[in-house]
Amino acid sequence: MKSAILISLAIVFSILVVVPFSGFSQKDFRSGYIITLGGDSMIGEIDYRGDFLMGQVCRFKPSAEGEIQEFKPGEIEGYRFSEGKYFISKEVFGKLVFLEFLIKGEVSIYYYRDELRDYYFMEKEGYELVEIPYEEGIVYRDDKPYSFKTTTHLRLLNEYMQDVPGFDSRVSRVIKPDHRNLIRLAEAYHNKICLDEACIIYEKKQPFVKVNLELVSGFTREVDALEVGLVDRNYLQQGFLIHFWLPRANEKFFFKTGLLMSTVEDNFGRVVLFPRIPLHIAYMMPATYRIRATASMGFIRPSYSGGVNLRLTKKINVGVQGWANFYGYLIFPTEFENYSLLGNIYFDF
Repeated sequence: MKSAILISLAIVFSILVVVPFSGFSQKDFRSGYIITLGGDSMIGEIDYRGDFLMGQVCRFKPSAEGEIQEFKPGEIEGYRFSEGKYFISKEVFGKLVFLEFLIKGEVSIYYYRDELRDYYFMEKEGYELVEIPYEEGIVYRDDKPYSFKTTTHLRLLNEYMQDVPGFDSRVSRVIKPDHRNLIRLAEAYHNKICLDEACIIYEKKQPFVKVNLELVSGFTREVDALEVGLVDRNYLQQGFLIHFWLPRANEKFFFKTGLLMSTVEDNFGRVVLFPRIPLHIAYMMPATYRIRATASMGFIRPSYSGGVNLRLTKKINVGVQGWANFYGYLIFPTEFENYSLLGNIYFDF
C-alpha cells in the first residue's frame, strides 16, 4: 500500500511540477536560418517557442553541437524555420519586435503576440505598416452588460484594397481577423491585382484537428478493494486512448479520452468488466525529441497520469505511464481510489 501511495504521489508531482516546468524551460531546436543585417543567410537550428517568446528573441545554433546565440529584433533582419514560420524585424508601438510574416504580396500581412493579446498588421507599397485593429468585450450601460465587436478593421481593409471593384463584399467576411481569413483575403486581393507573379504564403499549413491513437496494456490496483467487495489483487487493464490536437492553437497540449477496461473479481467469485473513460487535458513534448515526457490531468474528477515515450520511427512511439485516480470533484481529491502502470504504443498520424 505504501508503494502505491508513493507511485501516485510521484505521478502527481511530475504533472504539477516537473512537466509544466519543462514545458517552459525545454529547448526545441529545429532546422532553419537567420538573415543578417547585410542580407546573408546563416543555416543552423532555431529554438521553437511560443509566439510571444519568438517575437522577442531568436535563439540560434549554427550546428547541433554549436553554442547558442541570442539575437534581438534589430540585431538581425529576421529568421525562418525550414518548415514553417518566418519572422522579420519591424518597429511597432515604438519598439522593435519580430513580426511573423504570414503572406507577402500586393498587401502583406504580419502577426505579433504580446503578454495580453494577438495583433495583426498589414503593409502595402505607398502605405505605412499599420495595425489591423479589432476589439471585442463587454460594456455596461445602466448596470446591464452588452457585448461588442468593433468593425474598424473592415474600413481599413477596404481602404487598402479599394482598387479592386466590388472587393468590399469579400472584405466584409472578415468578421474577426485571424491567420486564416487574413491570408485568404490577401491572397485573393493579390490574385486580382498581380497576374504574373504569385504571392508567397509563409505560414505552415496545419490541419484544424489532428487525431492520434494510443494502445495501452498493464495492471491496475484498487486501493479500497476490500471495502468495495473486490478480491485484493492486481488486475489486467487494457484499452485505447484517443488524442485530439488543435495544431494551430498549440502543438504540445491536447485533449485525451478513450476506454480503459479492467476485469475485476468480487468476493463471491463473480467476474465483472469495469470500464473507465478518462477526460484529460494532456501535454507531450514535441516530436523533435526522441524521448518525450507526457502528462495529463482530469478536469471532471481528480485523475492524473505521467509517463515517457520513446520515438522509434516518425509515426510510432513506445513507452510506459502511470495513472492515479482519486475520489473527489474536479481537481480536488478526497480519497485515493486506484493506480495503474501501463505500457503503451503511440501512433503519431
